[in-house]
Amino acid sequence: MLVEEEDLEFSYFNCCGDEDLYPFGCPKCQRLMVFCYECDTLYSDLTLISGSRDGVNHFKPQEPIFSCPGCGFAFEYHFMKDHHYKVEHAEWIGSGYGHLLRHWTDTR
Repeated sequence: MLVEEEDLEFSYFNCCGDEDLYPFGCPKCQRLMVFCYECDTLYSDLTLISGSRDGVNHFKPQEPIFSCPGCGFAFEYHFMKDHHYKVEHAEWIGSGYGHLLRHWTDTR
């Protein structure tokens, strides 16, 4: 089962007040991130839940929208149309970010 927007606990992500969130992972280094496609905020560090619009290409679809801060992988402008960036629930939880999901229970 893939992590979708409705699976996220929105209270952790506060960027624009009308958050539309896309959870995904880097295909090169597996870094997990969340992108608010309402205001173009990239949450690239889910440990600190730090979001930034710096480094996000807002207007040039012929260029990458941003690069992975972990490995530099360039995400195509319309990357959200390609489902290979989606992450399985088990991977999300195994990476230590289960608390960012709405119905997660720590079973450790």
